[in-house]
Amino acid sequence: MLTLAKGTVRHRFLGRIYVAAMAVMLASSLAIQELRNGPSVFHVVTIATTIVLVAAVVAARLRRPQGGWRSRHLRLARLSYLMLVLTFVAQFFDRLPLPSAALNAIVFLQVPMILGFALIVRSERRYMEWRRPEVHQG
Repeated sequence: MLTLAKGTVRHRFLGRIYVAAMAVMLASSLAIQELRNGPSVFHVVTIATTIVLVAAVVAARLRRPQGGWRSRHLRLARLSYLMLVLTFVAQFFDRLPLPSAALNAIVFLQVPMILGFALIVRSERRYMEWRRPEVHQG
């Protein structure tokens, strides 16, 4: 979905599947409290991811703001995916026996987050440059 041509029937179909799968995952993650003896930072991330996902859907459905909705939708959809990947990485590598929790957070959260944000910004610029109509001077 993130690499397909945007606005096609296939993109929209896969986008709906992605949103549905994310909704199930986000709802189920709120129900999981026994593993960590109550709410944790992952529950806060769940709420933040839900907000980002809803904002991405709203931007595409309402096509607002006019003229800038594509950029906003693209940025938010990719951010929701980045949050999904970072949460997976954090959960998966949370138990590794690194010398300190801070090192664990730097290696498995902050580095992928910085790289992810950089890739989102870079790909958004490339996409928007590709979408920009050529200006003919003559």
